[in-house]
Amino acid sequence: MPSWTEVIPDAILASLYSYLLIRIAASSDPYFKKPFYTFFMSTGLYSILSVVTFHPLVQFAYTEEHWTHYIYKISYSLNIFGANGATFGKAFMAIHRYFVLKNSDYAEKKWSKALIHRLLIKQFVFSAVLTAPVYPAAYTYQEDVIVALSPKHTLILKSFSVTAYVIYIICNAVCLVLILREHCILHGKIVLQHFSTTLFAEQRNLFIVVIVSSLCYLIKALHQATVSSFTINLSLSISRNVSFQYPIVNGIATYAPPICLVLFS
Repeated sequence: MPSWTEVIPDAILASLYSYLLIRIAASSDPYFKKPFYTFFMSTGLYSILSVVTFHPLVQFAYTEEHWTHYIYKISYSLNIFGANGATFGKAFMAIHRYFVLKNSDYAEKKWSKALIHRLLIKQFVFSAVLTAPVYPAAYTYQEDVIVALSPKHTLILKSFSVTAYVIYIICNAVCLVLILREHCILHGKIVLQHFSTTLFAEQRNLFIVVIVSSLCYLIKALHQATVSSFTINLSLSISRNVSFQYPIVNGIATYAPPICLVLFS
């Protein structure tokens, strides 16, 4: 069972992250009403949820003899819900950044509110649907304590995870290449004085946030795809060894974007 010292950094950083999201949401500045910040806030909420619900899973002992096993399932499903929501959100941020840079006027609000709302609804619905195998699942015990869901349902969930992360890795890698290309084109226009340096500075800052966010989440996606693949192939000892790095990998993927946003805003 992990040490409680692992909870303290997440408690502090998640609180600061939440405060940042509240400040952005409460701001009346039109600058923070851009689609980028809408996706940033939604992704942040899902990311915080995945972090907050991870610790109840690993810090406490659960058994079916008491009602506490319901907490285990709720925490498990919310953790998956948050992780999937963050995955969709990171993809939306990267795709939106590409379309902004591709437009000749570099306008941030080309995507309508209706489109953004539809994407947010799909983000919520798909993330919720992917938690369905958790609820009917039985448990795996070790020394009379719940340590996992049943092997059958674990394999189903890991199969979903591998599929989602592989799609994300491919799509986001393509988006990163396209974003980098469009940013280089924009830089060339600035050199030729076709656009103001203020526009370039704004686009550069958002570009850095999206790139860092995407790269850090790519690392998490690769890590989770590896864990899931070993689990599916029943290489459980290797899967457990790789899983020990999850708090670090997830922490980097979760907190790198807000830190970059603060540094480059």
